[in-house]
Amino acid sequence: MIKIYPKVVLLFLFISMVNVGYGQRRTVGLITNLHQRDVGYTLLYSLFNGDAYLIDDCGYAVHKWEFDSRPGATTYLQADGSVLRSEYDPESTFYIGGVGGIVRKTDWNGNDLWTYKISNDTVSSHHDVYEMSNGNVLVLVWHKRQEDEVLAAGRNDSLYHSMLVSEEVWELKPIGTDSAEVVWKWNSWDHIVQDHDETKPHYGDATDVHKIDLNYAEDLAAAREWQHMNSLEYDEVNDLVILSVRHFHEVWIIDHSTTKEESATSQGGRFGKGGDLLFRYGNPIAHHGAGDQKLYGQHDVRVMNSSTSKLDLKLFNNGVLREPQKSTVDILEIPLSGDAFETNSTGEYVVDHHILLNPDDDTFYSSITSGSEFTGDSTLMVTLGMVGRIEEYDLRTKKIIWKYISPITGSGSVAQGDDPVSPDPTTSNTLFKANWFPEDFSAFTGNQFNIEVPYLLEKNPYPDNCEVVLSENSLAGDEQFYSFRMNMEHIFFTSPGNNELVLYDLEGRIISNQKFKDEIRIDRSKLQSGIVIGIINNYKQVSKFKIIN
Repeated sequence: MIKIYPKVVLLFLFISMVNVGYGQRRTVGLITNLHQRDVGYTLLYSLFNGDAYLIDDCGYAVHKWEFDSRPGATTYLQADGSVLRSEYDPESTFYIGGVGGIVRKTDWNGNDLWTYKISNDTVSSHHDVYEMSNGNVLVLVWHKRQEDEVLAAGRNDSLYHSMLVSEEVWELKPIGTDSAEVVWKWNSWDHIVQDHDETKPHYGDATDVHKIDLNYAEDLAAAREWQHMNSLEYDEVNDLVILSVRHFHEVWIIDHSTTKEESATSQGGRFGKGGDLLFRYGNPIAHHGAGDQKLYGQHDVRVMNSSTSKLDLKLFNNGVLREPQKSTVDILEIPLSGDAFETNSTGEYVVDHHILLNPDDDTFYSSITSGSEFTGDSTLMVTLGMVGRIEEYDLRTKKIIWKYISPITGSGSVAQGDDPVSPDPTTSNTLFKANWFPEDFSAFTGNQFNIEVPYLLEKNPYPDNCEVVLSENSLAGDEQFYSFRMNMEHIFFTSPGNNELVLYDLEGRIISNQKFKDEIRIDRSKLQSGIVIGIINNYKQVSKFKIIN
């Protein structure tokens, strides 16, 4: 069995962490902890650093994977304890954010199980990977196209600048430890349309929602990378592939039930449209349609619920070019009617689009990367990748209940008190996305954490600011047995029956040792400023806590 640390109930006893007894504010590591739940673990990996960690809810690293190269860009802990990642190929000739080139799968201890390289002067894997239930792996692949091919296809030459990169999706069937068969492929180039030059191929109606306009480009920078997909999801119920297309500001859905041959055409598959787009949403301008833009450089499009009549998606709407410039977490509820997605009178697809999370915080913004995932029925963890922030929200109150700022940068770990954010993402604490796992996640069964003494990842850490209530021989399970409140003058503890309260300073010296019945009042003016450690014993269980006075 995995080494499990004592079950805890986490209680943040004082919200402000500005003064921690050192005269400085916390800049990295655990910032806020209002949890009241059992232990959980977060998979943390820097976008420009090769190592990946599991950290507990107190910010301590308990397990580490060491890789020779940085991610490119996702890393996933699988249910069986293996790790699947998109990895950067140091020899890649693609100089685009999110470049990978290698798909790697390791075991719990970091030993290679399977490695496959998709990296040469023409193609490169990038961003995201997805392991299907049959063991096959879906991969996003860039295809670099040169000037003669692009212009001959009908691209407006004013939109061409040195190259154009189109998108493909490959389904790989792993073979052995270093090979694979491409059992299915979708190529966006097979589904383009252009209304620029009627003498060139692909000339047609650029308002066709099922086709991809070869001459749509937000600017010349986007024209080179053209579509720039950044997340890949699979809906097993409906056999659909869901794509986040950043430079089109759209979500696309394609039919995976086609054969490899049908996917290059407009016929075949369950939906009868071959590899043409079955659904698109977010930016009508991309197909000369009606309505307002709804998505802005989005990432992390994930299936929430799926049935043959409805598909619910969750995404991180980065807010790039939106006014005001703000990120949100959004829900798209998409009806399915038979073997088609519904459209309205203007030809746009029917979507019930609502915002799940929009904090009243001007700093809730990340122009790149980022994502979100549910950690409970009413709690949501959000990664603000550009600034290395992970924030967990209570969706009922829209308040932060847990906040962590990654100290890991492309140059290594920074010290507590230092600013980890750099204008250069490669030396900053940039994250792609963090993932949270409950204590009973199946990957932990039968596996041992490889960090025997958990440690904080930041250099020169302050004493941890995680308030832990340890329960021993508890008659009330893991629920805390005392209540706490404070005002400007006093701190009150209430616990039924006979109790003993002991307060310590950070060097372990006893400040106060008092027995009380039912309730005790502590004069705050008689306590030192900064951190005070306390223990309450009601002779049935013992709890440890921390006060910021």
